[in-house]
Amino acid sequence: MSKLEVPSINKIFENRKDFIPEVGEQLEKETKIEVEIGGEKLNVDYRVILVESLENKGGDAVVLLPGFGSGWEGISELGFSLACEGRKVIMPSLPGYGNSDNPSESYYKANNFDNEAEVINQIISQIGLKEGAKVHLVGHSMGSEIMATFAEKYPDKVSSLVLLNPAGAEEKEGKFSLARRFVGSGIKTSAAFAFRMAFSGEKDYEKEMWKHIPKTQSPFAKGRGSQRLSEVDRLSEGHLLEKLKNTSCPITYISGQLDSVYPPGEEDDENSQLARIIESVGDATRIEKSVISGLRHNTTLAPDEITAANIEHYLEKAEKNIEHIPTQEEVLSIFRQLVGETEFRERRRLEDEQGLYLWEITIPTEDGHTEYQYMRKGSHKEGFDSVTSIYITFFDNEEIPVSGHDVASFINGEWKVDT
Repeated sequence: MSKLEVPSINKIFENRKDFIPEVGEQLEKETKIEVEIGGEKLNVDYRVILVESLENKGGDAVVLLPGFGSGWEGISELGFSLACEGRKVIMPSLPGYGNSDNPSESYYKANNFDNEAEVINQIISQIGLKEGAKVHLVGHSMGSEIMATFAEKYPDKVSSLVLLNPAGAEEKEGKFSLARRFVGSGIKTSAAFAFRMAFSGEKDYEKEMWKHIPKTQSPFAKGRGSQRLSEVDRLSEGHLLEKLKNTSCPITYISGQLDSVYPPGEEDDENSQLARIIESVGDATRIEKSVISGLRHNTTLAPDEITAANIEHYLEKAEKNIEHIPTQEEVLSIFRQLVGETEFRERRRLEDEQGLYLWEITIPTEDGHTEYQYMRKGSHKEGFDSVTSIYITFFDNEEIPVSGHDVASFINGEWKVDT
């Protein structure tokens, strides 16, 4: 598990305080966008922030989503820190949060976060990103399950997924037990926050930032309580792991070592949150892990600068390791390596915006026929594969599959062929 060297907090404050006015102006400017969910039109409040002189124009933008009980204002400090790392940061307040419209019951009376994911989809489709541009998804706590839902539903729009102190990995969790942990963590976080304020030089920095953040409606204001209770119910069901199984993008797990709400545990403990998330991802080459010493559940608050440095490290790594998609010619070459000079018949060949994702060929035999199926890693309507691979299936004369196994896999840019 990676351990990153991060500059001292005081040094970070000194280096970044000059950027507060620039980003502060962006935070003050009200920006809303209209989305339509299930026929209901809703105005969603959001911000897009960046530090122009630091922006990495070759890097993908970040969509940053807070957890339970917060609109974009609650994650704005982490957003500022990511902007100082060179990212364009998109921060929405979902319907029923901040100054966004309150949705009807049909929006949140569900057993999933599909509607929340669709809100994110419509926002990034309308805010003027380059055609075909992908985004990094960073979700904190409840936001992790929402972002995992987005990654499952819209894989072609995702560069990577960052699970920050993720919720939703526990199945059928007791709501009262969860509430107790949140309260206990809040008390400890407040105490640690007060200590840092007194000794780190953070107080003035924090005060200057919040001058630019507008007043927003409480998430527990009249008309919002029912939605909060529904979110607790859905979190208690725990659907994160099943969502992760159906994603194909690089994933980063980041948590605080002292997180008592959703403790990460140890990687070698199969019952820990960290181990179960790794298992659900399936492909070990697709997930990075970082448990930050000394931090609790609210890693989005100060020292959010440390969290941002960790996130940026893995975003850069994901962008460098974007997997090459094999071309038709490359796949044909592997087919030839597998079947030699034997003639084959093409059953079907399918492509999407990224290129070839499914190719099936068949070869007649005395007892039936043999089928080779190439499938690109990811979730497709024809199926799901955690690794780009070619699978062989043997059929009898009655078209019944008898057996099958993988014969080639594309990992880390190289084909591995079983001969």
